[in-house]
Amino acid sequence: MEDYHAMVTAERPSRLDNLDGVEVINGSLRISATKGLGDFSMEKLREITTEDEGPAIQISGNSGLRSLSFPALRRIDSPDDIKVTIVNNPKLGMKRVEVEAMYRLADGKRHTNIEFKDTSSLYDRVMEYKMFIIMVILILLIILLLALITAFLMATYIKRRREFTKDGFPTPPYRLDKDSKKILTGWVNEIISKNPLIWRCSDREVIWSYQKSDGTRSFGMVAMSVPPRGATGNCSLCELS
Repeated sequence: MEDYHAMVTAERPSRLDNLDGVEVINGSLRISATKGLGDFSMEKLREITTEDEGPAIQISGNSGLRSLSFPALRRIDSPDDIKVTIVNNPKLGMKRVEVEAMYRLADGKRHTNIEFKDTSSLYDRVMEYKMFIIMVILILLIILLLALITAFLMATYIKRRREFTKDGFPTPPYRLDKDSKKILTGWVNEIISKNPLIWRCSDREVIWSYQKSDGTRSFGMVAMSVPPRGATGNCSLCELS
């Protein structure tokens, strides 16, 4: 389609219905000094390019223009420094996202002259910052997940500290199963009977804890290395003195 001009009409121009199927304008779109334009939209318009001087889109002085929409527009081109002029339309309301799209298509706000009343709803504003909001939500979810993992690990560590000593033994009170009770009872009975065979050097630190500075430690180490009189080979047992 070549240049389209709508000039000085009191009612909505009847020819506007013919614009519904227009996809490309090889020229400029100029709508000026109309009174009954109302809501103007070109749903299928994808491209406006002109080789002449002046804006590719010039919409001005339309007292009845309430809204303006080019949802499919993907290209605006003009040799003029100002590619889009939308001014002096007192009732015109546009969503900011639509105006931002025109800024982008015209290679920046400096190549446009657009006057409008912002009719963006709260939903429109949220959608405008949709990606930023999604990123913030993802970061918060990651932080929450890390906090939950940390809390779980801390709870597991604290629970283990309560159940086991630093040496790895269970903390009292002890709850032994049937076999463990039988073994422990046998140990106690052998200790009570003063059976020297119970005092295996490898078991002493389990049965009788003592510090490194305890004299009995030196005694135990010597007893391990020196065999009893009359014995041959290595001694694995030592008597309690």
